[in-house]
Amino acid sequence: MSGTTPVAHLSRVRGTATESRSRTRSAAAAVTDTREAVSAAIAALTPMVREYAEHAEHDRVAHPAVIAALVETGLFTLLYSSAEHGSVDPVGFFDAVRTLAAACPSTGWVAAMLGAASCHVALLEPHARQEVWGSAPNTLVTASHAPAGRLTSTVGGYLLDGQWPNVPAIEHCGWAALACLTTGPDGGPVGLATAVVPRAELALGDYWNTIGLRGTGSRSVMAQRVFVPARLVHTSAQPTGADLVGSEPPPGHYPLAIIYSLAACIPVIGAVQGAFEQYLDRAGQRAAFSLAGARSVTDPAVQVTVARGLAEIDAAILQLERDAREATVAVAAGNVLTTELRLRTRRDQVRAIEHALAALESLRRVAGAEAIREGAGIERVWRDVSTAAAHLVNQPEPALRLYGRWAFGLVVGDDMVIV
Repeated sequence: MSGTTPVAHLSRVRGTATESRSRTRSAAAAVTDTREAVSAAIAALTPMVREYAEHAEHDRVAHPAVIAALVETGLFTLLYSSAEHGSVDPVGFFDAVRTLAAACPSTGWVAAMLGAASCHVALLEPHARQEVWGSAPNTLVTASHAPAGRLTSTVGGYLLDGQWPNVPAIEHCGWAALACLTTGPDGGPVGLATAVVPRAELALGDYWNTIGLRGTGSRSVMAQRVFVPARLVHTSAQPTGADLVGSEPPPGHYPLAIIYSLAACIPVIGAVQGAFEQYLDRAGQRAAFSLAGARSVTDPAVQVTVARGLAEIDAAILQLERDAREATVAVAAGNVLTTELRLRTRRDQVRAIEHALAALESLRRVAGAEAIREGAGIERVWRDVSTAAAHLVNQPEPALRLYGRWAFGLVVGDDMVIV
């Protein structure tokens, strides 16, 4: 690897899986072309994302210029299919999200969540999708998938009440997809649903106050007897507590749980990649100006730590992209996704979180002052990924338990998987 810089190596790590896929291009050349165009646009945008990262951290919301630039890249078209945009491409979308998260984890998180939210709109009837996107196709949609609201049936639709604690980038969006419980005549919960609501109908509360992901613009959102037409409500195929088997979405659609679990996971992988990139870059610069050489490049323990960390990241990426590619093939063929694939995707998603956290923790142990200095890249990444890992969907035990139950042939019933 003579003449290869650490940053150049990380760039290849980030692009390896994409390059491998390019060597085996499928017949869907339009999807590949769109993916490559978006990837190039996102790569060109990363200096701007880094420049505004401090603004996002301080003001607790992404800068409008960054959001506008993300829209212009075409990133958010990759997760919904149409005659104009072609087939859905989660592999390309999440590859771009990793690149963004390496530059600014909060921006990567916002991009992932807004892209995933568009899948809720895609499940609505065509005239309802036209209502959301018809007059303004670049309108952004955010979402909260915690069922913190209730829908009460009324003439022509529902009345929505509830409070959702952390809806990302809500002030940059025209609509919000809010998870709810549907209710029966006695007011008790019956099933799960998602109501797609104009932002103007909602009351916004304070920003999410956490140690990390401060730049996501996540705010509490409240609805009080907001009328939601039936056409803007998507109900779950099964009531709560149903057996997973037979509860797949309609053919040609991704289960939302797969999209959302990846959306909560990929920014963590990208953020940890970014931490390694920053460390290798700075360590190389220090070594170049040190007469005695720098510990970070000469200590065998540090060298082994870097090798192990990059291997953990590679393993996570390869597993997740394998799962996404298999799902893409099934969806494109109009097939339902197998139970095994859906559970394996959840298994690999939470294991990827564990791989990333282990890699970052090992880097923190050998990075010296770079790991503890406030405002340094590793310290901020640690706060951001710790916050992301605390999300319920990123908790390993529930997902691993589900896969273990399936492996033993036991009944699998869990709302996080069937939604």
